[in-house]
Amino acid sequence: MKSAVIDWITPKGQVLNPHIPCNIKSGQGFNHEHTGALLCPTGLKWENSEIKSKLKSGQIQAAGDQWPVLLYASYTYNVKDPWNGLLCSGLLVSAFKHIFTSLSSVHQEPKAT
Repeated sequence: MKSAVIDWITPKGQVLNPHIPCNIKSGQGFNHEHTGALLCPTGLKWENSEIKSKLKSGQIQAAGDQWPVLLYASYTYNVKDPWNGLLCSGLLVSAFKHIFTSLSSVHQEPKAT
C-alpha cells in the first residue's frame, strides 16, 4: 500500500523531489515537503516555516479536533464550514478503493451495474 500511496500523491508526469523511499521513515511524514503539507493539521499553515519546523521537531502536535488537510476535497479546509469536503479527498477515495475493492479499481471510472 505504501508504494501505491506514493504513486497517488505524485503529480501526473512528475516526480517527487526528494524521492520518498518506501522503507525509510526518516524521509516521510512531516520530514518531507509534500507529505508534510498533506499531514498538516487544519488551522495551521504548512507554508509558515516556524510551524513547519515545530511540526517536524514534535514541538507542535495535532490535537484530536485538528484533522489533516489530506482528508478534505482538493486538500482545502473551510474554517467557516469544517464539514464541507471532509472525507472527500481523492487520496482517501483511492485508498478506500484499494482496500475494499481492488487496486485496479483506483484507476477505473465507476460503471453503472
